[in-house]
Amino acid sequence: MKKFLALFAALTLAACSGDDDNNEVKQNKFLSTITTSYADSPEDGEVITFLYDDQKHVKSVVASDEIIASFTYQGDNVASIAGDDSGEAQYNFTYTNGILSGYSAYGESYPILHDAQANSYNFGDLAAVLYVSGRDFGKALNSDGSTFTEITYDAGKKGALYNVPGNNLFVMTFFSQLYPFVSSQAMTSVTEGGYKYTASNTYDNDGYVTGMVLKSESQEITLTYTYKAL
Repeated sequence: MKKFLALFAALTLAACSGDDDNNEVKQNKFLSTITTSYADSPEDGEVITFLYDDQKHVKSVVASDEIIASFTYQGDNVASIAGDDSGEAQYNFTYTNGILSGYSAYGESYPILHDAQANSYNFGDLAAVLYVSGRDFGKALNSDGSTFTEITYDAGKKGALYNVPGNNLFVMTFFSQLYPFVSSQAMTSVTEGGYKYTASNTYDNDGYVTGMVLKSESQEITLTYTYKAL
């Protein structure tokens, strides 16, 4: 009996260790590249590379050997965004108790009003209201209440930025204009400029999105995601 219990304990420990290792692998998957392909113009496809700082925040995004966006952070919140390799910030952000409360652009500062119940942000200077879904960009409304951009998600599926830390990922994706391509949740549809794209996704064994095909009535875009450990 003692031998049996000892063997059972050893097997249990080994199984737990294996589960821990598997969980650690799953939690250490970070977006490495996105390859884009357009059905009507294959020549416009490109590879977009994501680079990280030592806190596992997205540090910069590179396409065609050029930085298209770079980020600095205050804790887990985006502090600034630059749109090229000059490093000169286009946007700087302020937070109050971890909630986005203002930003500056090109030398001008603007307040942002947060509605906690609706989980929305009112950008008075842009005459727009931005709604958040989880940590991701949800939709943006014009001043007349009409929707000009909206993304829907499957909250039970893992998007490409699932393991990136921070509760305000929408700041990074919205202001860098990466929101139609990356999120912490898997996308199910993207409405942009009057066109609605339906997403068909594929996933790996750990549940991370590895491919997304966005289809509208007139266009088809294929995105392929790869991951790396940090």
